[in-house]
Amino acid sequence: MIISTLKVYPGSEGRKDVLDIFRSLDWSLKETPGVLDSSYSTGRRGDSEYLVQIALWRSEADLARFIRSSLFNRLMTVMELSKAPPEIRFHDISHTRGMEYIESLRAVACE
Repeated sequence: MIISTLKVYPGSEGRKDVLDIFRSLDWSLKETPGVLDSSYSTGRRGDSEYLVQIALWRSEADLARFIRSSLFNRLMTVMELSKAPPEIRFHDISHTRGMEYIESLRAVACE
C-alpha cells in the first residue's frame, strides 16, 4: 500500500478554488480503481492555513497510473495555486497494525 499526501497553502484568495478541486477530486478518486480511500482536510501552521489531500493506494502501479492520468492534472493545478511550495509525499506501507497491537503492548506493560 502507498499513502500519498499533498499539502498546499492556497491563501485566502485561492482557498475556495482549491477546496472545490479537492471536493471534486475526492469524489473521483473514490471511484478510481486501486484507490482504497481518499480524504481532504484543512489545518493551520502559524498564520498559514493549509489544505491536505490524502489517498490510500493498493499498489505502486495504481498510483503510477493515476500520476499519468488527466485526473492528476487537477492536482497539478492545485499545486500551482499554492502560495508556498506544495508538499507532496508518497509513503510506502509494508505493515499495518490495529487495536491488537495496542492490546499486546498494554498487556506487557501491565504485567
